[in-house]
Amino acid sequence: MNRRRSRSKASGSLSALAVLTVAISVGACSGSGATASPSASTSTPSASATFSAAASTTAVATLSEATSASPSTSSSASQLSFETPGAAPGAAWTALTWAKLPPGSPLLSVRVVVPWHGGYVAYGPDGLWASTDGKSWMPSVTSLPTDRMVVVETAAGLAALTFESPACPSPTGPCYPSVAGAVTAWTSTDGLSWTARGPAVGISGMQLMTAAGGPVGAIASMMFGDRSVVSFSADGVTWKTVSVPGISSTSACPGAGFGSAKYVLLCPGSKETALGDSQTQPVWSTNGVDWVAGKAPIATDRPAGMDTLLAGRNGFMATGYIPGEAGPPQWWRTADARSWQIVPDYSPVGSLTLEGTPGGTYTNGWLSADGTRIVALALDSSHLSVSGGGWTSWDGKSWSKLKSVGTPQAGQFAETAFPTGVLAGEWWGAAS
Repeated sequence: MNRRRSRSKASGSLSALAVLTVAISVGACSGSGATASPSASTSTPSASATFSAAASTTAVATLSEATSASPSTSSSASQLSFETPGAAPGAAWTALTWAKLPPGSPLLSVRVVVPWHGGYVAYGPDGLWASTDGKSWMPSVTSLPTDRMVVVETAAGLAALTFESPACPSPTGPCYPSVAGAVTAWTSTDGLSWTARGPAVGISGMQLMTAAGGPVGAIASMMFGDRSVVSFSADGVTWKTVSVPGISSTSACPGAGFGSAKYVLLCPGSKETALGDSQTQPVWSTNGVDWVAGKAPIATDRPAGMDTLLAGRNGFMATGYIPGEAGPPQWWRTADARSWQIVPDYSPVGSLTLEGTPGGTYTNGWLSADGTRIVALALDSSHLSVSGGGWTSWDGKSWSKLKSVGTPQAGQFAETAFPTGVLAGEWWGAAS
């Protein structure tokens, strides 16, 4: 078993006592989705879900369906289009206006948002949606097993890698397979219509551990027996193994992402400490093929164990733990993926103390990112719900405070950043 992924699960369940730090690149699933078939099946979307983020303390969302919607369509979230009101993608945020989502809203199913050069795709266990502007979302016309797949950008558009036996250790992000097995590739040029391409050549039969895409192709970390493999693909269908310096040959990389024109992997290093700990070795590439080892991050007194990557416009953050310690999570940041600094005070959300728990000190909020900005949401004084307050950052270092309009009661520790706002539990925060 990959020790890094196993430790990540344990750390996640422990830190959920206070907060779970999440990103686009790691996540969880629930429920079931459509079953993949050799040929694409299609349906015509005929319903939509809309809500308004009223500027009041108890903003209420409403669901409206087009009069042409059939009973079968209106009962299936995967066939509904929806809107995510808020700021223009890429614009600075100054406030979040909160609205509770109605039962049956497609947004309740979304746990992953993928930016790409043609717009965005969002997916979860109940379906996949595509948007060209980040505000108006249409459902895919192809039946995909969205509860057991990961979507990445490629040079040709988008690729979906589907598999069996998903592992879902945390509340948001994509699932990955729990065991080695067949991996099927699907491709799309618009995010709506998908074509099955058969086995993903070069990685099918391995255990896919993490993947990320960018404008020239996608990267993936796998386990092949007891050997760690990193591969690159320009189209998501044909994959080739690449050489990555300084990383372990027996443990896979738990974190991957693209941002600031770089592919980044968070991998266990090739050398262990005297205590048997494996220090994280961050590596980066501009083309997914030629890799450079960054400077290993510094922890307080032990090596860093980074396992989740968050990408901003001008930098990255990572979350993780100190190997060998059953204690609080750790945060790091970097401007260039070359040199990482620890964030000892969990800025900007701060910390809280839990009596009787290992380490005692935990983050008082959590993070998400959309590939352009990093979003931090803080907990209220009870530490059981989102306070509505938040911050945004382009680089993980400089933060801008957000005004809160309305008070969400999001007790679920889950946050997903969209280009126009943020999803927190059953609440939508429209940015302005």
